[in-house]
Amino acid sequence: MKPLRCGPRLLAACLLCELVAAPAAPATTKPPSPITEKNWRSHPSIRAIRSLVEKNESAIDGHTWHREGRKVCSSEERPFGIDVTVVRDQRGGIRKYVKVSGTDDSAYTLEHQYDDRGRLRFALATAGAVNKSYETYRLYFAEDGREIWRDVSSSGPGYTFMRPPEFPDAMLVRDPVKDLAAPGSCE
Repeated sequence: MKPLRCGPRLLAACLLCELVAAPAAPATTKPPSPITEKNWRSHPSIRAIRSLVEKNESAIDGHTWHREGRKVCSSEERPFGIDVTVVRDQRGGIRKYVKVSGTDDSAYTLEHQYDDRGRLRFALATAGAVNKSYETYRLYFAEDGREIWRDVSSSGPGYTFMRPPEFPDAMLVRDPVKDLAAPGSCE
């Protein structure tokens, strides 16, 4: 019996059939380890979000993105005026959204960082009062919108206006386009 001789086309077809018929290799990627108090600063998920924030801030510092400001006037729902700063990337997508409000004795800043698909990935809330009380919340979000870590720090004697038992999640802006369109603009 003579051995079969395959031309280049037949050989390519045979190899393709073998690849298609071959069983899939088992998945070797294991799920990421849980985020804990001990590992959160070096956890890959947190590091990826920090990298995104660093890239956003670098583009802002390099003036490659457009910054716009707006004042939202007070109303019954918003007893104090709010300054809003929006930073848009080259495509017009909002990548950073900052809200600042305050009174004579306290101030609150809430910075939101978004990825290139417009998803909230990080929020930094800072508050301070004239009595030297400070509060900082760092909130990290997965691509699906779930909060994956929350770091809270505070100092000073405390100030009841700024110190809720938990961060007021209602203050987060997951859809900055909708938030900008809300009534209350001073313009």
